[in-house]
Amino acid sequence: MRRTIAAQSARASAPAVHILSPSPDASRRFRERLAGIFGWEAVADDNDPSDGFFFDNPSQLFPSIQWDSIGLQCPKTGTLIHWVSLANSTHTEQTQPHALMGVQAATNLAEARTMLAESVQSTLSSQTFITLRSSLGQALSPTHFLGPSASPVISFGGRQGDETQQDATTASPAQKTLKEIALPFFIDDNRDDHNDDGLMEKLGRSRVRRPRPGLFQFPSPSQLTLRPLPAAFEDRTLSPASLIFHCDSVAEWEEDVASGIGDDTLRTAVVGRTGCDKGQLLVRSTDHVGAGVDIRVCENKSQSPVFAEAQESLLAASLPDLQSNRVLHGAKGKEDPKTEKMDCWTEFRANVRNPGGYFNLKGRGSQKTARAPDLPYE
Repeated sequence: MRRTIAAQSARASAPAVHILSPSPDASRRFRERLAGIFGWEAVADDNDPSDGFFFDNPSQLFPSIQWDSIGLQCPKTGTLIHWVSLANSTHTEQTQPHALMGVQAATNLAEARTMLAESVQSTLSSQTFITLRSSLGQALSPTHFLGPSASPVISFGGRQGDETQQDATTASPAQKTLKEIALPFFIDDNRDDHNDDGLMEKLGRSRVRRPRPGLFQFPSPSQLTLRPLPAAFEDRTLSPASLIFHCDSVAEWEEDVASGIGDDTLRTAVVGRTGCDKGQLLVRSTDHVGAGVDIRVCENKSQSPVFAEAQESLLAASLPDLQSNRVLHGAKGKEDPKTEKMDCWTEFRANVRNPGGYFNLKGRGSQKTARAPDLPYE
């Protein structure tokens, strides 16, 4: 049975990873999946025995709406994963994928809720719009809370820059701890005509450790590293954010998942494997639990200057209408319905149906639905 720990105000601040979830059921499925794989512990707030619903706090997200909020905490570092969703939503991961909304330093679940609520946009127009979408049962995306660029909220806490670079690069992460988060973003989100700050502007103002160029690290004990990933100018959509957990051996994890230990819905693919690097293991599931946020495990003890991107980043600038079902949906062994039915105007019609490339309109906060192949990337 899953152990439950109470949020303790005396605990030192640790990163709280905010994830916008399609529904309370989806939040709990995702939490159960991560708890089963990595042994993290579900969090219950002392002031919220119902383990989820909150709508009485004046500083919460839009008091006129009922929200569901649950957490999962690492017993070794205190790192918290916080899911928030509309309390009355029945959406699934297939209609509305999970989306990472930000990372902030917090001492417990209640503080993480308050900090998120105070960070997102709260203008009258956005409140009215979100309330209307909630009443109609419509899905929400990060753009509804964070502005047009959907730039994640970032806060490293008050204790910054008090440890040496040497300490940051030599400390080895513990087994099954969250050690890195990859945050894709559009480069033009940093333009001056945006009212909200871009991701790189927020990170650039911080005075945290930077163990390698382009990496930003939380203080001990978590030492969680943020890796911003700029999208290509031609990309129409962003790749999912990636949560990278530490393991002792990628090969052992690959064998465990392949043998169906613990969960027979899990599938893996190796990314970034070279002759001198074991790479990372991308873990996904056939039932779409956690869709929208990539889960990876990695055995490297030090931060890498490069990041191995997965299939979504390769498809981000492509037109779905021109891709084979074997690429988009893993339909192996099945004949693609478009076979021998294409003509010289196929690409033109696909561009007309998706004119964003002509007007530099990007799908903010959306991800491709492509699944990782069952075979590892080689």
